[in-house]
Amino acid sequence: MKWIGQHIVDSIAKFRNTVDFSEDVTFYQPVNDANPSIRIGSSDDECFQLSINYQGTTTQSAQIIQFGSRTESGTANDGRFNFSVDQTSILKIQDGGIDLYAGKGIGINGVDILTDNGSGVATLSNIDDLDATTIATFNSHLTAGDITSVVAGSGLTDGGTSGEVTLNAIGGDGITANANDLAITAGQTTITSIYNNALKVGVAANSFIDFATGSNILFNIENTSVLAIKSGVIAPVQDNSMDLGTSDLEFKDAYFDGVVTSDSFVGRLTGQASTVETIAGLAPDTATTQATQGAITSAANLATVGTIGTGVWEGTAIATDQQKHLMHYQVQGYATGGTGGDYVVSKNIASNTAPFLHNVSTGSDGTNSKAVTVWMRTGGHVMPNACTLTRFTGWTESQGSASQTVALFRVRLSDDSDTDPSAVLLQEVTYTASGNQIADLFNVTSSSGGQSLDLAAGDIVFSAIKGAGNPIYFNGTFEVEF
Repeated sequence: MKWIGQHIVDSIAKFRNTVDFSEDVTFYQPVNDANPSIRIGSSDDECFQLSINYQGTTTQSAQIIQFGSRTESGTANDGRFNFSVDQTSILKIQDGGIDLYAGKGIGINGVDILTDNGSGVATLSNIDDLDATTIATFNSHLTAGDITSVVAGSGLTDGGTSGEVTLNAIGGDGITANANDLAITAGQTTITSIYNNALKVGVAANSFIDFATGSNILFNIENTSVLAIKSGVIAPVQDNSMDLGTSDLEFKDAYFDGVVTSDSFVGRLTGQASTVETIAGLAPDTATTQATQGAITSAANLATVGTIGTGVWEGTAIATDQQKHLMHYQVQGYATGGTGGDYVVSKNIASNTAPFLHNVSTGSDGTNSKAVTVWMRTGGHVMPNACTLTRFTGWTESQGSASQTVALFRVRLSDDSDTDPSAVLLQEVTYTASGNQIADLFNVTSSSGGQSLDLAAGDIVFSAIKGAGNPIYFNGTFEVEF
């Protein structure tokens, strides 16, 4: 049978075998606002769709060519597009956007712009220019500080405001500024004094200062000469007397009448009243001493040097700021399941499981900024004084053998401020759980990564937990010293 003209059939055609189109295939729908589409898949909800949107409702002008996929699957990245060339995967478009496969890149007209070495190391190349916005963005991230010039200070010359800035040190009496160092000229005569509490002279333990013949060593106290050493003789200078007031005269490992003392001779010489403490190996000569210096306190009346148990020294109470104080705070809690790789802190204190249940996330490192009310409601401990964290100790228990972490953080609020502060890590303990009903001990006395353990008055210290999907329980104490 032969048909002349067109035969229009309003039905659905199904092909059970391969359809071979030996010529071009055209699908046209010349109807205003038709927006025709082609779908490949198992249903309207599980398919790939190629469609074209006409411009407006009264035209057939092609406006948008749209590729799309539909799926009711809840699995991440289902329905993604995968592009390959010559059976080699190049890129995929999935839930998170465009993802290049390892070793692939982006080029313009055959010139590499972004390349990957196959091991996750990407290189940006052949960028000839940057617009003003990009340059400003780079500068805002790369420029550190607000230095506009370098000015030569005391003892220096030169400086500048741009380019390579040079500062030069200038010499002075006995000091020469060379190209690569500052040299001190030996045999100085212009140095009149040296002030340094830790000053040492010599290169070995037995080094000493050798004074030239005829030289005097003069000791001044408050600009008054009190003692002179000359030709091996020690002599008082002022009125033939030596008055140290309330100070002590102490000799370590000294010799008395040829006998070495294994301990020390410690005495106080004030006018004619003298006291003598330990002289090991030598008994005091009472008669001679009384004749020349006055009464000597007998060894039986001397208090043994050791631990002060009463808090009183020579009848005077020891000041509070000279004593060591320790305070201890208990922290305990639990997390019912995995924390997703984040630290979690105590629930809002208004909850009936607070402050023990920890389920408020503060990020993977625990330092996410939070509103002031969040920190106020964690049930943390407020430090009454400036202090130092010295110990974090206690017990943990968790099912299985997952890696678990307990930690201490502190947050510092500002008076009359609504700024969202961030927490600071103080100490953390990561351990492998020993199993259900088995306790694990932790005891740390230093920071885990070089963090400062100093706390200010008003700092809030609180506990945090991070770990796998098993319940985690802990009970501990932290100690501060001030």
